[in-house]
Amino acid sequence: MLDPQYIPDHKELMKTLIHIYTFQVLYQHLDTFGHVNNAAYLQLFEEARWDMIEKNGYGLKKIQETKKGPTILDVQIRYKKELMFKEPCRIETYLPSHKKKLMYLQQELFNSQGEQAAKAFFTFAFFDLEQRKIIPPTEDWLKAVNTSLLL
Repeated sequence: MLDPQYIPDHKELMKTLIHIYTFQVLYQHLDTFGHVNNAAYLQLFEEARWDMIEKNGYGLKKIQETKKGPTILDVQIRYKKELMFKEPCRIETYLPSHKKKLMYLQQELFNSQGEQAAKAFFTFAFFDLEQRKIIPPTEDWLKAVNTSLLL
């Protein structure tokens, strides 16, 4: 069962929309029931996060150059509605809060009717690939996840 502290009710959570990603459900997202496989939701949420940070100047090239980047520490997800083949969808990404080295990111996936199909809450941090440890986020990383909107 989901821990309510990870995915609070909308009324309790002050959240800031920082990115919108659109896509169409593809064949490879489906399971034998003909709807999107539960694991595919995590891949779709990840695609949306990569789209956001690449558009904000912190893509794979920057991670490889600086040897620093994001790491997911925890994820909680709720599945609410089916998504079907060729259905156009959108993922909204919110940065509800951050403190010191930890950041909390919420993503909501909506179907073609605008209904919430899934909601996920991620705890993540900034990771130094050489030191192999979590470090305070850099200014470039804070810009990539639009934390300036929270200040």
